[in-house]
Amino acid sequence: MAVTIVDRRTIYTEADSTTGWTPGTFGTVTDYAEAGFAVGESFAITNGEVYFTGSAVDLSNTLVYVYAFNNALLTPWDSSPPPIALVLGDGTDLIGFDMAGSDRRVFNHLDGPTAWQCLLLDGDQADEMDSAGNTYVASGSFAGLDLTNIVDMGCAFDTQSKALGGGFNVAVDIIRYGNDGIRLTAGTTGDRGTFTEIAVADRDTSNQTAHGIFRAYTTIAFGCQGPLTFGDDGVATTSYFEDSGAVVVFEDRNVSDGKYYFDVVGHASATNVFVLTGSTIATAGPSVSMDFSGGDIDTLTFDGCVFSALRGAILFSANADASGHIVDDCTFDGVGKITAGSVDINRASIINSDSATNAIEMGAGDLLDVSIASYEGTAGTAALLFNQAYDPNGELDRATFAKGTAATHAIEFGSSTPSTITLTDHTYTGYHASNGNNDSTFYNNTGGALTINVVGASGNTSYRNGASASTTVSSSVTVTITCTDSNGDPIEGINVRVEEDPAKTLIDDGTTNSSGIYTFAYTGTTPEDVKIIARQKAYRPNQAFASISGTGLTAGFTMIDNPVVNLP
Repeated sequence: MAVTIVDRRTIYTEADSTTGWTPGTFGTVTDYAEAGFAVGESFAITNGEVYFTGSAVDLSNTLVYVYAFNNALLTPWDSSPPPIALVLGDGTDLIGFDMAGSDRRVFNHLDGPTAWQCLLLDGDQADEMDSAGNTYVASGSFAGLDLTNIVDMGCAFDTQSKALGGGFNVAVDIIRYGNDGIRLTAGTTGDRGTFTEIAVADRDTSNQTAHGIFRAYTTIAFGCQGPLTFGDDGVATTSYFEDSGAVVVFEDRNVSDGKYYFDVVGHASATNVFVLTGSTIATAGPSVSMDFSGGDIDTLTFDGCVFSALRGAILFSANADASGHIVDDCTFDGVGKITAGSVDINRASIINSDSATNAIEMGAGDLLDVSIASYEGTAGTAALLFNQAYDPNGELDRATFAKGTAATHAIEFGSSTPSTITLTDHTYTGYHASNGNNDSTFYNNTGGALTINVVGASGNTSYRNGASASTTVSSSVTVTITCTDSNGDPIEGINVRVEEDPAKTLIDDGTTNSSGIYTFAYTGTTPEDVKIIARQKAYRPNQAFASISGTGLTAGFTMIDNPVVNLP
């Protein structure tokens, strides 16, 4: 097997003997989740607790994992008393937190020790569970429970049948606590780790395995109930991980937002490779952050992947070695702020951002063909933050911005932005046509003068100025006027005038060529309302009202013969 799991949590007890256990009268059993024993009991149509008393631990903001077994007939999971509960005690107060029952199994493997379930509780969620009526008082009171001084950990059980043959029907195995989950290192360049191998390693029953964090639903779908770290930044450990077509879902447990994460790290003295293609990473409950910002990751590839409803921030590397990182054709749906760092992110779709500040912050890498839609940040924030000391022309091309319902901008320019920049082939949909609004297209937060040259844009290019800022938006687009006669033949020599409407200030004028065309490059603010006048003494004067947009203007006239030819 290519994958190696290092458990980063603290073992409270391995349940390999009855010492320290209450009641512990039945003894140890060899039907275990983790070798070599579990502590079993025989509860004959009754309820009771099986727990270990050890040194005091602060679990007020910490994840605790307990392996539990109950093969008796069960009532529904939230019955009182509960069929299977995770128990915490401070020496006086002993409280069970409802976990599983006849209608609910939590974390168990479909292969391996299938009868065992790994219960999970975040101490930070204790009050919410009690408010929901999902606690069980074995002694003392919930109000008295001191989560900063937990000495008892285990399970509470309720059984609706006797143990067979004088045996046991409930048991507790290895108990762990901590917020750092498991570390995963993997194989060689020719034998790379996969998600399936993680699940297989997780369900191993050898000594100090049975991690209870990562399981397989099918050959391509996996459930996770803890943080994952790929690679090792503390020890020079070579790691190669590569998978495709997988779906990883962080499961909905009694866990607060921010406790789950999915990180990739590296070490300067080792080779570190992580490649994921055509896969989905999602959460069914608590938010999940992702951090790839550390150095020494030789290869990082996300190709055709979907990041769904994670709500946590995603950090890419700003280090020089980020040149070996690739993010192509990915969808970020309902994630927190993306910090691009020095990584090229191409053809990304960013929708329903959960960030209150920016959907994405551009760094030194390219953002090409990126689409950002339905960003609902706080008023006056922007879908994209650009705060780099270079002109993004050629590195932020063909971007598409579609405003959501909130009053937000498409792009915010920070204080590091140079005084003149160029944006090429952008599309802006839904932004305010007028300047000075919280949903104008651009937000100049540089603290100074900024000239934005807009080339080939579609949609409004309005702006709002921050403190001490001033903005000039200059659009260079093509205006083409075509004049033909009633037969559709081109007319040369028609005098064309384009002026601002209603100011009548001249924008440009000239005459049509032999193809009946007059064209010029317009540089200025868009959209620009104009009046076009076409006249020549052999034809009746003609005029039209139009608007020069971010993509330019094309207009045509059919000129009608004028029988009066002695025009001045």
